Amino acid sequence: MVKGANPDGSLHLDTCSFDYPSGKFLEITGTQVFCTNCHLEGEGDAFTFSLLMIGVNGGTLVLKGGKFMMNSATPNYPSLADVQASSGNTKGGGLLIEGMFL
Repeated sequence: MVKGANPDGSLHLDTCSFDYPSGKFLEITGTQVFCTNCHLEGEGDAFTFSLLMIGVNGGTLVLKGGKFMMNSATPNYPSLADVQASSGNTKGGGLLIEGMFL
């Protein structure tokens, strides 16, 4: 649904709702994404891949507050997030989840 690939950019999403995507919720490669009080919801048995992907030097995702809900009795996805981001000398990278209902 949301793809960030600009190494010098950032996305700030506040009180957004992402419901039932057909692909990854967020694919972050080299940019910074901040989600505050957002709602992410989908069918857990519809995915065979990680729902969040963070990669490349500087790829950063911060989820603060809100809800992340996967509705299914038997989820098929291997993990919530695939974090391949690296922390170089110029930028950090990775995933921070704080105060979010999972």
